[in-house]
Amino acid sequence: MHALAALLTPNFHKSNWTDQEIGFALGREVMVIPVRMGLDPYGFIGIIQGLNVSVSHTEILATEIVALLLNNKLTSETMKDALVVALEKAMNYKGAIAASKALEKIDYLSQKQVSRIELSSKNNDQVANATGVLGRIQNIVKKFNSATSQGSVI
Repeated sequence: MHALAALLTPNFHKSNWTDQEIGFALGREVMVIPVRMGLDPYGFIGIIQGLNVSVSHTEILATEIVALLLNNKLTSETMKDALVVALEKAMNYKGAIAASKALEKIDYLSQKQVSRIELSSKNNDQVANATGVLGRIQNIVKKFNSATSQGSVI
């Protein structure tokens, strides 16, 4: 596990395992993201400010979790690779759009990741035909190719 998102619902305490799972993650120094869904973080995670998102807003919650994972030094590279794979293997336009939007916001990608992003439009029709995705891919390629040509290490 690279991270744990704990969905803190009012029934969270009813499980015999939830507190143990959080303790296991903390013991392994894994990032824990408490998500407040009617219950505030407590115990060992009480010092972590929880995300406050409604269950009905899953896309907002997913976007916020992705942003946290991208900004954490322990999970950043894994999350970038996961987003590249999500784009490469997008099974529908919605997935391709979501992955490309997240990738476009990233400040640093390796040249290998940029190449894979560029190839995704040639290898996956969902990527090639999704509204706005090709433009975002072109922006990503241009951003990181210009950084390389200016002497930046990517």
